[in-house]
Amino acid sequence: MSTAAITTRELRKTFHTPEGDLHAVDGVTFTIETGEVVAFLGRNGAGKTTTLDLIDIEMPGIDGIDATRALRHQCPRVAC
Repeated sequence: MSTAAITTRELRKTFHTPEGDLHAVDGVTFTIETGEVVAFLGRNGAGKTTTLDLIDIEMPGIDGIDATRALRHQCPRVAC
């Protein structure tokens, strides 16, 4: 039986700029099972780094996140 190392539901991050709101991450939902290898692919500015930062809970203003991480000795990197 697999165990989720990371689960997100409706992950969102909006940057408020003078030109208007920039939705860097808009409703991202996924599960990464323990031991699963994944890659985040996308063009520059697609929100890959922001998504990983939100999972690592380093940024303020997180809406709709349900993130569960494996213990550091089992998963020493954010994208395990």
